[in-house]
Amino acid sequence: MSYGGRFNDESGGGFLQGSQSNTQSPGGKEKADQTLRPVTIKQLVEADVSHSDSVFAIQDVEVVNVSFCAVVRKITRNPTNVLIQVEDGTGTIEVRKWIESSDGEIEGLDPETGVQEQEWVRVIGGVKSFNQKRNVAVLRIQKITDFNMINYHLLDVVRITLQYERGISNENYMAVDHPNPATTAARVLSAQHDHRPPRQAKIMAMFTDQEIPDEGIHLAEIARTCGMKLEDVEEETNKLKAAGELYATVDDNHLKPTN
Repeated sequence: MSYGGRFNDESGGGFLQGSQSNTQSPGGKEKADQTLRPVTIKQLVEADVSHSDSVFAIQDVEVVNVSFCAVVRKITRNPTNVLIQVEDGTGTIEVRKWIESSDGEIEGLDPETGVQEQEWVRVIGGVKSFNQKRNVAVLRIQKITDFNMINYHLLDVVRITLQYERGISNENYMAVDHPNPATTAARVLSAQHDHRPPRQAKIMAMFTDQEIPDEGIHLAEIARTCGMKLEDVEEETNKLKAAGELYATVDDNHLKPTN
């Protein structure tokens, strides 16, 4: 089966198949990685799971929110949700987007203008188990118009997988043969955020430093806390939403991080 000429069933698209070790680390699985982790569908399908609390783990590190790129194969619209079957060349999984608005419409999934079958999409969401079947509860789904995004995503998957497997190796950290799992996890999280521009880093740090209400934090409050102009906050948070790090809650002015 082909996937837009990018890879196929025999292309080794699972990425570092030996990296998904089932061996428990000396203290058991590490605490949930609260950041957005790039993955392949194969990693989601093969992730370890604790049946007592439905916690999923990749490389002995619990994951909460993930992102991946895939082709939409089937869309099923129900009264309360939309089910979307997607595949990325490494596996197939079902993603579920709940309908929350009274008019039954979902952003990005309008039957006429939204995501369609056979289109590439980027999915951001949480790994769940429903009726003993793994799926992803969608926080955000968007069409891919620049196909470089697929390549960038796959490279990011390899990078993060290797960092957890081998430890960080850069100017700040020396690679080691047998890194401590907790230390490795902390370094990976730090490395993932080093690329943020200063204003975005300041905004995300604000979310980390305080308790976030269920409805999220208003843009005006973000501006006040960060000492930034409202228009600058709007600009930077739009970028963070597009990157899948923030999402709107009760309205477009209230935001929460995806972690």
